[in-house]
Amino acid sequence: INGRLLSIYDGDDRITGSCSAVKDASTSVDFSEKVLSTGHGHQLFYSPDAVWMDPVTAFAKKAG
Repeated sequence: INGRLLSIYDGDDRITGSCSAVKDASTSVDFSEKVLSTGHGHQLFYSPDAVWMDPVTAFAKKAG
């Protein structure tokens, strides 16, 4: 993987978690990870919420 990667997950998520293995497998990825503590687990991402959308927006704005 090349480029920039943002990993966001809730600490209570029982379905998925860190993408650090992707970072570890690549020498050319700019990797950022944010662990949220909302208590919603994977369901946090079922609808738009500023708690995860704001970091995604900020990450995207840095791309240019």
